[in-house]
Amino acid sequence: MAAAGIIAEYNPLHLGHCCQLRRLRALLGEETPVICAMSGNFVQRGDFALLPKHARAEAAVRSGADLVLEIPLSWACAPAERFAQGGVEVLQATGLVTDLVFGSESADAGAIRSAAEALLGPDFPEALRRELAGPHSFAAARQRALAGLIGEEGAEVLSRPNDILAVEYAKALSREGSEVHLVPILRQGAGHDQDGGEYPSAGSIRRMIQEGRRAEALAAMAPAMRELYEAEEARGRAPVFAAGAERAILAQLRRMGEADFLALEAEKEPFHHIHGAGKSGYPVLLEQLRGKGVDLADHPALQVREYIYDMATVMRAADLVICRAGASTISEITALATPAILVPSPYVTNNHQEKNARILERHGGAVVLLESEASGEALYRTARDILRDPQRQADMSRGMAELGIRDATKRLYDTVMSIRK
Repeated sequence: MAAAGIIAEYNPLHLGHCCQLRRLRALLGEETPVICAMSGNFVQRGDFALLPKHARAEAAVRSGADLVLEIPLSWACAPAERFAQGGVEVLQATGLVTDLVFGSESADAGAIRSAAEALLGPDFPEALRRELAGPHSFAAARQRALAGLIGEEGAEVLSRPNDILAVEYAKALSREGSEVHLVPILRQGAGHDQDGGEYPSAGSIRRMIQEGRRAEALAAMAPAMRELYEAEEARGRAPVFAAGAERAILAQLRRMGEADFLALEAEKEPFHHIHGAGKSGYPVLLEQLRGKGVDLADHPALQVREYIYDMATVMRAADLVICRAGASTISEITALATPAILVPSPYVTNNHQEKNARILERHGGAVVLLESEASGEALYRTARDILRDPQRQADMSRGMAELGIRDATKRLYDTVMSIRK
């Protein structure tokens, strides 16, 4: 039996999704079974789904899907490439899906497939490295590198959000050696995460709810979704937004790992550590350390501060920096040629911090620990191993220096002045 597959979040399921289901059956036949791979209670970038997964799955079935399967959490919360890979693997595992149907700004399966093949090709990594050496964001460098291989028109697919995800579907299918067909359906209504149009996007609907425009948001939902949303709302289970809990959750998770790290240092005291905890995190971290039997007064090598106000001095004196991987931080530690353990934030656009960090890692200047890997034990062990090895520190420092731009201020000044002329 042949079936169509859809990969979605349905957060929430809206009128545009209903249109997609109708057009799918118009293309593939009214009797075509539809299998959806859908995110659960958490969606991309670790956000909370607007309402529980079972309600969203029921809405999908009542709106025309025949079966809804959950995309496991590690894929559902991941950036586009891993999200697409997870969705494809879920659908592939059924052994039934012959066509992967998705919304697309171009609806050009050939262009999407060509871009995917080039991105997976042997020439792309070097082309990307060349572009990343210039003054471009990762997304812009990626598109420019692809344009160098297949032309600017072909690379245009990486400028449109639905087409970007479609390319990731095509890449995932290629990796799997799959014979599943790509079936793009021209997106109608508002663009991804945009307002307006005949069919407001899911992101737009969520914003309407946050802004108190409830009636407008309900009108944009699929009828079954509207009914189920109101039922969940009446039970106090919708709407769910991360904003109210995100800072507290992240702060608590970070403090737990930091407290374990500092407690291990207090036990062994292998190095001097200056730690910035932030104003809200500072008392929490001190309390957690006390709970682990650590009195900082007994451990002068451990300094825990609200903020490191003399950051320039401290960073310049450091043998190792443990930090995130934002652009400003990267520019500072590479200019100083200071070895680093980078814990990229996963809660940023296009996962750009991990991409930044991986470049430093490839040059040998940094060790990358993803947030899920950065336990107190892992941080302690990694820092200890680096600081025990002077040759490794020297090699890491050289790797950082290769990437450092020490005269960035002058370059910016010269550029501005040249434009003024």
